[in-house]
Amino acid sequence: MYKRQAHIDGPYRDYLVYRAIDEIDVNTIKKFLGLVSEDFGNDVYWAFRIKLYVYIWGESENLYVKKSKFDDIVEYILEHYLAEVYFSFCPHFEPNHRAESVVECQWLFYDIDNVNETVLRNLSRLSPRPVVILYSGHGAHLYYKLSRKVRTEEYKKIWQRFAKRYLTQYLNKIDKTKSGPYVLARLPGTLNCKDPENPVRTIAIFQEGDLIEVRI
Repeated sequence: MYKRQAHIDGPYRDYLVYRAIDEIDVNTIKKFLGLVSEDFGNDVYWAFRIKLYVYIWGESENLYVKKSKFDDIVEYILEHYLAEVYFSFCPHFEPNHRAESVVECQWLFYDIDNVNETVLRNLSRLSPRPVVILYSGHGAHLYYKLSRKVRTEEYKKIWQRFAKRYLTQYLNKIDKTKSGPYVLARLPGTLNCKDPENPVRTIAIFQEGDLIEVRI
């Protein structure tokens, strides 16, 4: 992977680079990727979308890798400093991000908008308890692990039923456009660079979450 000419030049660019490197949490990235992929083999692909800000302003790259190459992705993120990184929490049987290529999914994902400290504190007390809560800089992401892997059409029904039953108080804040298992979500441990001059570190909370029983 090659270096590009910087869009941000001079001492201020150097400040942003060092700040970005300091804010990226490699341990969180590796822990999350290992957690989400642990029940899948090395024969499936995981999609990453990396939106670059230092080298080419706002350009996106799509990468499709097997989990044995996750360390290469981490190195790529560190190499490109300021970047927004999105990840498919459901694997694909082909190196693409088409909905029809999703293998199976074992994680429910909810994107909750407009989260403050009070809401974030309340989310950590939810029952059932999510396994991962990510503060994305402006909102929060919840990850619940299912008791078994499910297909795309089954996933959507489970997603809707679970939200209506257990996340009632947040229904008006949940992003309904991200109800499918093929969505790309911000990768925990990376930066929110919507304002590239003020990157925000994402914060992931890992906890002993409840396994969500899937009934046939």
